[in-house]
Amino acid sequence: MRSPFLIARLVTFALLTYFSLLVLVFAAWNIAATKAIQQPVPGSAALLVFDSCLLFVFIALSFIEFAFKKFKLAIVGFEIGWVCMLSMFEVGASISLVANGPVMTCQFSSEWGICASSYLLIPTVWLKSFTLLGYFFLLLISVLSHGRDLPTIWITSIYAVPWFNPNCIEYVGQPGTKELLDPDNDTWTRYLANIASSADTDCEKAEKTHWSQSIDIKRGIDSPFMLRDDERLSAVSSFQNRPQRPPRPPTQALSIGSRFVERFRDSRVLSRPPAPPPVPAMRSHFSIDTESTGLGRQTMMSFATDVADHDKPIPLPRHSQWLRADLTKSTVSRAATVAH
Repeated sequence: MRSPFLIARLVTFALLTYFSLLVLVFAAWNIAATKAIQQPVPGSAALLVFDSCLLFVFIALSFIEFAFKKFKLAIVGFEIGWVCMLSMFEVGASISLVANGPVMTCQFSSEWGICASSYLLIPTVWLKSFTLLGYFFLLLISVLSHGRDLPTIWITSIYAVPWFNPNCIEYVGQPGTKELLDPDNDTWTRYLANIASSADTDCEKAEKTHWSQSIDIKRGIDSPFMLRDDERLSAVSSFQNRPQRPPRPPTQALSIGSRFVERFRDSRVLSRPPAPPPVPAMRSHFSIDTESTGLGRQTMMSFATDVADHDKPIPLPRHSQWLRADLTKSTVSRAATVAH
């Protein structure tokens, strides 16, 4: 899609061509009518003819790049130059035509051709002058607004400049700038070049072993990751020929409590004063008393039933006794004194 700026330029050149053609016809008529009565040719009419012919040449050169890409004649700086020059010529010719136009020529001559051509030249020349001046200022302001982002815009073809499109900015003559300004290549991505996850595909291909250089296997898709038709049939047949598993044994209900019973050695003989007679049958540390209480519920015992007081230490058998902590130290020091 063409830029709106280039479309406006094309419309402007079409108007300039039309106005130049009218000016050329009216100026030639004025010159012919003046020479018919043997009067000197006015300089403004001759300048307008020269200016119109020169404008045709420059417009043709600006569009020759469409047919021949190698001829870069629509340079921005060159186009601003010739538009500025022709606009100055047109303004000067318009002022001269008004000063020496119909008032003077129609007063000293009764030739109607001179008066008619002069009256037709004045509005046509001013329209052409305003169009040239408008295009000159439009082009100059556009170039100055793009000069910060495109330093080489003055020597760039007018068709290669991305007019008012910052997403397609391209520096001409500066290699590597287009990649930096591309929206897909942000500035911070330059620091990711040495990360293994962002390595190029060429490096991955170079790391292949010698036996896999000529084999192009897609990981996770080709064999051995994907079964072929014969492998799929063999896998199905082997699954069907597999012997049937035996039935599972029936599950048993889990019992509550420990399966082991711990007994105290010589727990009947205690080193303490006699306690209430122990229960004949020993129970585990974590046992369940299945006898119902008065409330009709079963009670759970967390300790052995032969322990009299659960707030006191566990009673020891008769082959064990409690020792004081400082008794061992005094015995060792007494033995050392006797040895000396």
